[in-house]
Amino acid sequence: MDGKPGAEAIEELEFEWFFTDAICLDLSQFCGTDGWMSAQDIEEACRKADLEVPDKGSVLIWTGHYEKFYGGDFNDWLYKYPGLNEEGVNWLA
Repeated sequence: MDGKPGAEAIEELEFEWFFTDAICLDLSQFCGTDGWMSAQDIEEACRKADLEVPDKGSVLIWTGHYEKFYGGDFNDWLYKYPGLNEEGVNWLA
């Protein structure tokens, strides 16, 4: 919940606010690692797929983690996964 005075509560937002154009990027080269994905990695995935991030859109990142680890070693599934570094997060924002 946004604590700013006058901020709308989630139930007050327009329904359409929750639907955006989206792309899905393949960053499966990070599967099986606990590596950090950078802005350069995201840009390269966009280039390879010939995609652009939509204005005010969403970006899904596919790593293949679920397919590789779910149902196997619970420790690997729970603790060994990639993520975005600060640069990557800021690039998406």
